[in-house]
Amino acid sequence: MNHTDKQKKFSIEDAVKSGMFKAEVKGLGGHSGECITLNVLNLSSIDTTIYIEAGRRLNSVDSTVQDILVVREVPLMVKAGEEKNIKLFGFCCQATNSGPQKDAAYDLGHMADSQMVRLAVFLNQNPYDEYTIQNAVWVVSDNHPLASVHSSDVSKRKELRKLHALLASIKHLPVEFSWYTLTYKTDTTRLFSGVADSLFSDFDYSLWKNCAASLTLNDSMGKVIKRFFVNKAHNPNTYNYEIRISVANLSKGKYYVRLIADNQMKVEKVFEL
Repeated sequence: MNHTDKQKKFSIEDAVKSGMFKAEVKGLGGHSGECITLNVLNLSSIDTTIYIEAGRRLNSVDSTVQDILVVREVPLMVKAGEEKNIKLFGFCCQATNSGPQKDAAYDLGHMADSQMVRLAVFLNQNPYDEYTIQNAVWVVSDNHPLASVHSSDVSKRKELRKLHALLASIKHLPVEFSWYTLTYKTDTTRLFSGVADSLFSDFDYSLWKNCAASLTLNDSMGKVIKRFFVNKAHNPNTYNYEIRISVANLSKGKYYVRLIADNQMKVEKVFEL
């Protein structure tokens, strides 16, 4: 028997369906990160490498409990007759369902839809912190706003641009839609409140001559809600102004951040609550 006969490769689903493997999937008591444990037993006489794919959706046996999307591929070599137990890196993809308790039962599920798989494969290749990943998953799975994918760290916000671009493509939004990010109020009764709390952004602009400029926040009727700076002297240059405001008391609707110089609107960016 040659080497390829001695060692084969399968997806976890195919390995179980073929009868070569037995698998048990349980929750570890969380909805993100290493929140799932997978126990596998190789029932065959062949050393086998199985793959738990990025993009596999693990189905909760209890329909009221959140399904989990695996976002980190795991190649696992299991010798003939060997049993192994590993943790899987995955995230809730049903924000309105209840969180899984420890030992919550799951099955191997199936590969998620093409949009979710596209995101999972990207996240497998591009590591982000768990908070960012969870919000990105919810943008696709639960239609959360793109602006919910954020970081308060300026350097990390720049790293998010590639993720924002992917999410915008998946959701058929213009990339410019992600110029700002929102944080949301905490609700102890559910994972995501949907109520915006604060907004922050790196507002980039360029001025090509000496001038005085003003930056304001306006509502949809043109009323000035906030003045970030007024008649501030500028030299010809490219600038970055960090915006950080509370939006908790603003009504739902569209708002405009406007840069005015020489009595002309030079830049206008819109956000929506």
